[in-house]
Amino acid sequence: MPELKLQLLAPEGFNHNSVNGALDKLEAEAYYLYYAQTGAQGKRYWFHTKPNINILINQAKADIKSVDIEADILKRLQERTRSVSPFNALVNPSDDVPEQQKPTLIILHPRYQANPEKVNGNTRPVIERLATKKGNSERIYRNTMLFLVCSEMGYSRLVKIMAIRTD
Repeated sequence: MPELKLQLLAPEGFNHNSVNGALDKLEAEAYYLYYAQTGAQGKRYWFHTKPNINILINQAKADIKSVDIEADILKRLQERTRSVSPFNALVNPSDDVPEQQKPTLIILHPRYQANPEKVNGNTRPVIERLATKKGNSERIYRNTMLFLVCSEMGYSRLVKIMAIRTD
């Protein structure tokens, strides 16, 4: 790094911040550029014939959308709940859930989340509506439903794991 700057910096030449910015951009986007921290001297750069895997991983992670992750979560939940027999299991139900006389596990969409202390703002109204209303009328069998929502921390961990698996 000091040698690069010594070669590039001159009166009326590049600003050292411009050199740092250009190197940061190259680190993030140049497939064949490698670098290593060398202690007090800064970084050492070299080119290699194999692409830098870190850049490819970061680009693949950026390509994964949360909508795709949520769709995969719902698909897996649908597959797992098909074989549940002691009770009903509804994954991501619509707002108009019919009366449930049998015990029913309602698994909400991953966008509805909670933390250990409380149910989040947009989740509570959904649960209250599903638990108390069936269409426009009041629900009779309110205590037959159990709601399952994602925890905020668990969801973020799951997104990270799914991003790693697709790499």
